[in-house]
Amino acid sequence: MAYLVAEAGLSPQKILSMTFTNKAAREMVQRAETLLGDVVERSGTIPRHWIGTFHANCARMLRTHARLLHYTPNFTITDMDDRLKIIKELIALHGYRHLDKTGRVKEEISHAKNNFLDAEDLARMAAAKGDPAYLELSELYRAYNSYLLKNNTMDFDDLIVNMVKLLYLDEEVRSFWQQRFDYIMVDEFQDTNKSQYLLLKMLMRPGGVNLTMVGDDDQSIYAFRGANVENILRFERDFPSARMIVLGINYRSTPAIIEAAYHLIGHNKERHTKDVKAHNPEGELITYFDSLDAREEAELIAAEIFENRISRQVPYHDQAVLCRTNTQMRTFEEVFREKSIPYKLIGGYSFFDRKEIKDVLSYLKLIHNPSDNLSFLRTINFPKRGIGPKTMEDVMKAAVAHNLSFFDAV
Repeated sequence: MAYLVAEAGLSPQKILSMTFTNKAAREMVQRAETLLGDVVERSGTIPRHWIGTFHANCARMLRTHARLLHYTPNFTITDMDDRLKIIKELIALHGYRHLDKTGRVKEEISHAKNNFLDAEDLARMAAAKGDPAYLELSELYRAYNSYLLKNNTMDFDDLIVNMVKLLYLDEEVRSFWQQRFDYIMVDEFQDTNKSQYLLLKMLMRPGGVNLTMVGDDDQSIYAFRGANVENILRFERDFPSARMIVLGINYRSTPAIIEAAYHLIGHNKERHTKDVKAHNPEGELITYFDSLDAREEAELIAAEIFENRISRQVPYHDQAVLCRTNTQMRTFEEVFREKSIPYKLIGGYSFFDRKEIKDVLSYLKLIHNPSDNLSFLRTINFPKRGIGPKTMEDVMKAAVAHNLSFFDAV
């Protein structure tokens, strides 16, 4: 990117850079600004760059064309917690008897959107399976999308799905965005799902866009989130003129770790073969042990940490324990407390999931989008105003009867 701007004279507005996390996007911006010192010095920043996550870039595009999808440009974005509340409310409202696990239903809806499936697709699948739960899921999916549209809000999956729909259905929109970018760059390509892959293909201007994907099929670990490793495996088939460049030097790990990792992943038949060497010198061998239960595992690791501290003079703050899930941390906390080993827990309860923060955000959402009924319900009695369930029921009935938002009905 820096080369294209500084050496080739390309405008940053003509380069679309996609990644998966806000942290990665911020790092990309910082690195680009460091490399583009002269450009940044003249303008203060990279002028109107398009560096961001898939969701952020799509949200930015969608606000330009929101009315084509019957949204307003100030649509809000529903978070995970609110999605669960909407689904729970709809299950109760429609009396679905086969959909009892709200979290699982949310995952199924997200999976459908990640694979670019609509309610009709799910209905056909339900008919083929003869599964009443799947039929209810297809009906709930339709009701859920209608709820979001009526409340002028989208969930995170919609940001990509709706942009793909616009590009597919509206030739003028498709032409606008295809002409906008000359270069498209994607980081962590192995983590893309079907909807994201379709988005990239729809943004490609026939014969006129340079597409660069950076990824490693051996690092595809997010299938449970909808990632499809087949996207990177078939890339050369979909783009025959593509050239693959293998980065064969690993600058992070030791030879022992590289050898063990590739010996293990080598059993995977669906992958690109690579010859990767470590730049670092030989390090310690990997120690492996098999514990009987979580308690024994935590005690063994605690003993190792203590031994490192006493015998090898390794400070506690230079030692880390990585857990696959947050629930595993509790056993480690118990053992560390018992053995007086100081620790700092990272990745626990999110600041933005706290009730008081969500309440404040709901006020801001309601100010921005008065049609957001979910934010209205969250704020109407915070702080307490003496508005009871019967009053709220009357407000909701009046809103439905007159096709108003709850806010307007009040």
